This record gives sequence, structure tokens and C-alpha cells, in this order.
Amino acid sequence: MKTVEYIILTPSNYTESQLETISSKCVSPIITARYNSSNTQCIIKVYTSDLPQYCESLTSYNRNEISVIIKDGEW
Repeated sequence: MKTVEYIILTPSNYTESQLETISSKCVSPIITARYNSSNTQCIIKVYTSDLPQYCESLTSYNRNEISVIIKDGEW
């Protein structure tokens, strides 16, 4: 069974091709991601084992951790 986690992604840091690859590895496509109030970052649900190498440096969060982050006024 694959582990589902969440990552916070800054889309402007990636090319369209990279974003398409990331989206294909998401549990839900990036288009349905939750964006922060300034529309600069998004939270996406992913199978972390499937992410491309250029995403390995991103911190992954479990459901409880991301819930705390979402409660911040920025989201």
C-alpha cells in the first residue's frame, strides 16, 4: 500500500513539463490543489514514493500536520 502524504508546492519554481509530471503522480491533480491566499503555493496530496527526483527536497506532511498548517490564516 502506498503512503499518501501532502506537500506544499510553489508552482512558479517548476516548468510546465515538471508540473505535468508532478500532477500525474498526485492522488488528485494539481488543478484541484488548495492554494494559499496569495496564490503562490499549493497543497497537494501525493504518493511520496512516486514523486520525481526534483521534488525530493520538499517536506511531506501527514494529514494531522497539514490540518494544522491549513488553519493558519494564509490558507
